[in-house]
Amino acid sequence: MGNESSVEPSGDRKEGTDADTDKDKGKGKGKDKGKKTLEGYASEQLTPEGNLGKGMFSEVFRGSFKTTSGPMKVAIKPELADLELHILEKIAGCQPSPKGVVPVLDAAHRTSNGPVALLQLGTLGTLEDALPRLVRAGIFGDETFLAVVAGIAEGLASLHELEIIHCDPKPGNLVLHSDSSTSEVVIWLIDFGDARALDDPDSWWAAGHGDPVLTCHADMGHHGHLSTQTDSWCLAQCAALIWSYKSGSWSNPSNPAWLDRAMPLHDVLQRCLQQDSARRPSARDVAAAAHEQLTTMGTESARVLQTVASTLQ
Repeated sequence: MGNESSVEPSGDRKEGTDADTDKDKGKGKGKDKGKKTLEGYASEQLTPEGNLGKGMFSEVFRGSFKTTSGPMKVAIKPELADLELHILEKIAGCQPSPKGVVPVLDAAHRTSNGPVALLQLGTLGTLEDALPRLVRAGIFGDETFLAVVAGIAEGLASLHELEIIHCDPKPGNLVLHSDSSTSEVVIWLIDFGDARALDDPDSWWAAGHGDPVLTCHADMGHHGHLSTQTDSWCLAQCAALIWSYKSGSWSNPSNPAWLDRAMPLHDVLQRCLQQDSARRPSARDVAAAAHEQLTTMGTESARVLQTVASTLQ
């Protein structure tokens, strides 16, 4: 999907992969889009406001959605794949919204153009856009790295409780959000085009493998067994990519990554890259280790993310 951000979206991110093959039940249907207008996505509650991003098979739009607490900025996502719709319905059915996961306000809101998913927009942009700014501001250090990894791990752990694995937690699929009502700053996972439902093994091979930089080849190869620890591998790959920004630029790590010994959580993340999935720590374990190290440093993730937010605003 497009960037769930209300800050200058680039509009060129991919939404999913291999999305229209006959054998893949999880794929989208992106047909006859030319007959649909932006106004066709309007409803009594929903006002479309323009393009947000371009997916593989459909546009994603921004809009305003009337809720009981007032209007809320949303991403309007049409042309849902069957598997992605199933996953978004799982997330939407959770109250309160799962920690670290973009809130899904409605997985199938009715419009004259057909059903669309409505996801709350983040306020501070993607992590991919934020990291260079944090480096230039001189605040991307060990504490920021730990707080970001903790946030990503918590989002993955929330999905795992719903029997969902994300498979593609890269910086472009993570947004920062500052809640004005609570002053809380959070990291949300977005883009479920490559996610799988663990309670539906037939769906495991319906989606693409995700970004090759993050893909858990040990589990994905030869239609292997997927588990929540599949995401642990992806998390370690994402951490290696995030750490590479510290030099002022970024570079895709090898897969499996060579982890810098100076990287916080090196030993925990290294175990995430073991071939045997049963020996990898869970996302919850990684989050706990990150929080523990932040405590040892005399701070906490909430305080660090507040500093991040003040830099980005």
